[in-house]
Amino acid sequence: MALELEKLIKNKSNKKSATVSDEINTIAIIGQGNVGRSLTWAVASHGIGVTCIEKDKESAILAEKKLENELDLAIKHWRLTAGEKRSILSRAFYTSDLTKSTDADLIIETVTENFELKRDIFKKLDDIVLDDIIFATNSSALSITQLASGLKRPENFIGIHLLSPIPKVPIFEVIKGVKTSDKTFNKIKAFAKILNKEIIEIKESPGFVTTRVIMPMLNEAMYVLMEGVTTGENIDTTVKLGYDMNEGPLALADRIGLDKVLRILEILFIESGEQKYRPCPILKRLVRAGYLGRKTNKGFFIYDDKGKKIKENYL
Repeated sequence: MALELEKLIKNKSNKKSATVSDEINTIAIIGQGNVGRSLTWAVASHGIGVTCIEKDKESAILAEKKLENELDLAIKHWRLTAGEKRSILSRAFYTSDLTKSTDADLIIETVTENFELKRDIFKKLDDIVLDDIIFATNSSALSITQLASGLKRPENFIGIHLLSPIPKVPIFEVIKGVKTSDKTFNKIKAFAKILNKEIIEIKESPGFVTTRVIMPMLNEAMYVLMEGVTTGENIDTTVKLGYDMNEGPLALADRIGLDKVLRILEILFIESGEQKYRPCPILKRLVRAGYLGRKTNKGFFIYDDKGKKIKENYL
């Protein structure tokens, strides 16, 4: 891979005059966790080729298998046909080679909410892709302007916040950094139109809108549980039925991933100084124990291998 990177950097000057079309035919998605796989599904189902990039070969193979399993489950529940599954998988190419993203019309990063990891990925990309390529980071709370600082083309950098399950949720937030150009915003707007999503344009602010509003609710539900007011099951049932939600706050935290919830709350707490974002000690305890929610089959609740809730995890 090092030799390929060197070759691409040396040859990049020969590509600078190339014109990148506003049309989006191929997208590279870096990171194939829950969000990355869900986005791959959504993009491929709309006829766009997807280069799916993971950190190593084993992770890439596993991500492909997980997507196939999720598509099979959708078929089982009559939400997808076998033909649609084949079509989606035929448009998804899996690799651990970052240089395979260089031919994409748009590059979207969906790795974990870690500033240094994201910055490292974009600095590598900055040296090997065409000058007109758009970089998008999927973030729940990080500063888009700060992530773009130090890049050669901060005007090509933009933030998006995708809500899972991506094929079903009709909106996503788009966050412009201080230097993000209108051309970059319009490219993301065109991408959203392809996916039949409504764009919610957000001014850069910690947590944007969805994260900033939902995180205090999840955190407060954890404090209610920790104080012994009632059981976790009762908390979720009360909020779910009382406010016509699909799931309660503790189950939602399990679905998001307790490690991710903790990172987001810590970022919001540091950025704002507001006590409402101070992570509940019970959340820290679960994460330290490795109980991260559905992805480990144990969080505030215990789940089977298919993600179905079995019972409450009494702490």
